[in-house]
Amino acid sequence: MKSAEELASPSRFHKVVKSMLKMPFPLLGREAMIDGRGWDVMEHNRVVISSMSVESHPDVKIPPCAKDRVRVDIKCGGFLLVPIDDDSTHVTVMFNLNPKVPYLPSSIMNFFLRHVVNQIHSSMEKKSHFKPGSP
Repeated sequence: MKSAEELASPSRFHKVVKSMLKMPFPLLGREAMIDGRGWDVMEHNRVVISSMSVESHPDVKIPPCAKDRVRVDIKCGGFLLVPIDDDSTHVTVMFNLNPKVPYLPSSIMNFFLRHVVNQIHSSMEKKSHFKPGSP
């Protein structure tokens, strides 16, 4: 992942984010405008995060896509976080997206997407602000 920028935070569990991804030559970089929401379902020992692309939003003006990027379409996506112990969490990731790369075999696309998910997870881990005992 190249960068992620929070555009709006309507609530503690609702964010609008612009995410940018660097792609290998000759492909243009990709960006996504994401509306993400989270639910604390700790009575079932889990946290659910859902996301989808947005072209407009009541809380923020969505900027146009830069000429050197292609905006991807995330139909739906999400994370399921299940605590294992005090130091580890099981993370399940699911996304249905169109990266808008024409004429690329699905085997190659799936290879790249697996690596993108690993980059996203690594970036989330580095940017997380979780502190034990916090609400």
